[in-house]
Amino acid sequence: MGSSCHTQDIGFKRNFLLVILGRLVSSLGTSIFNFALSLYVLDITGSAAKFSMILGFSFLAQVLVNFFGGVFVDRHNKKNIIVCTDLISGSLVLVFMALFHFYFQSIILLIFYTISLSTVQAIFGLAMNASIPNFVNAETVPKTNSAMQAGVAITNIVGPIIGAIAYKAYGLEMVFLINGVAFILSGISEMFIKYKQNPSLINEEKNYLEDIKVTFEYLNLHKIIGFLFVFAVIINLIFNSLMFLVLPYINYHVIKVSGFQLSLIQASGALGVVLGAAFVSFSSDHSFFLKRFFTLFRMQAVSIMAWVFPLLPIFAGTNKWPITIVFSILLIIYGGMNTVQNVPMISYFQLKIPEAIRGRVFGVFWAALFLTTPLGLWLYGALLTKVQWFYVTFVSGMIMFIIGSVFAGHKYFKEFVIGLKEQNEVFDKMGVESRL
Repeated sequence: MGSSCHTQDIGFKRNFLLVILGRLVSSLGTSIFNFALSLYVLDITGSAAKFSMILGFSFLAQVLVNFFGGVFVDRHNKKNIIVCTDLISGSLVLVFMALFHFYFQSIILLIFYTISLSTVQAIFGLAMNASIPNFVNAETVPKTNSAMQAGVAITNIVGPIIGAIAYKAYGLEMVFLINGVAFILSGISEMFIKYKQNPSLINEEKNYLEDIKVTFEYLNLHKIIGFLFVFAVIINLIFNSLMFLVLPYINYHVIKVSGFQLSLIQASGALGVVLGAAFVSFSSDHSFFLKRFFTLFRMQAVSIMAWVFPLLPIFAGTNKWPITIVFSILLIIYGGMNTVQNVPMISYFQLKIPEAIRGRVFGVFWAALFLTTPLGLWLYGALLTKVQWFYVTFVSGMIMFIIGSVFAGHKYFKEFVIGLKEQNEVFDKMGVESRL
């Protein structure tokens, strides 16, 4: 299961609290800002294509960073990277706040802002994902991932609501300030995390391209990890487009819910994540969820197809609260199932992949995700200008369901499930609880 973590002498509870605190603070600031930014862009442009362009650049900027950044993370002290990237992010936000004061309608400025911040945060994300097994012992990795997902989700519940209120009352400039201060406070709290990394893994003098080659050799050797990575990359083309672009566009610009109502809809998805994370954290057998990975995914696809409900006659009229409530329920269901599906799998990756290459494997993974995300956003931005929104959502859900069914029947996944069953049988004979 990879290299062992030096956690008995570094204080799991202290690290756990500091990591969660840092994530809560910066995630809250980011959630507030991202929601306010989406309202601002839709207000000044009213264009799905321009909205998708800004969102797309925020992901496209991270492709090269993740592809080569994983090697950088593996070679250096991950705690220092986490602290520095949060402090740099806070400084960048404050600089762009000053520029926004003079160029408040510049789309180009917002694109440069999203590129700059997403680049730094890409390195942060790599370091954080690769560090979890170094912060806690192996048995608590799934619970830590659940707690972190729940913490971020809580900020995504509160953030959109605060963002809607702050944007309407004070404008986007004040929201810049909140986000910048949040990043800096997060970086300060992360300074106190105790962390041990194998010294032999730091500053290895090897060629970057050779290190990346080793990553692909590892993925080729461990078929199930590469298989699930491919699945995630394909689905990401649809998933992020639906959540980041289609959902706010059809509700705020087409159906005309208020900014506050849209914040409740998006917060409901985060509430589903909290509920899903709590469910996973209380389960002792995470292999149960791993074996039903694609069943949970297909249930999510069905919930996406249900987004066309506003077409029903019962929802006709000027009162948008019934639509808000139903969308919120659907997002709670979706967020819960998505978390129950993903947390055990992420934990499996973190425990399975050796520490020496963990950062670069996640780097290649995220690079592939961030390459497909802007393509999906720009595709959906164009589709929404040519095709009616309900066709876009229903067909997307159907495609997700078909892809999930095909991948569920693949021999790599079937062999993976058989391996989990055999592992559980061994643990049962030994009287040991299964970790995954």
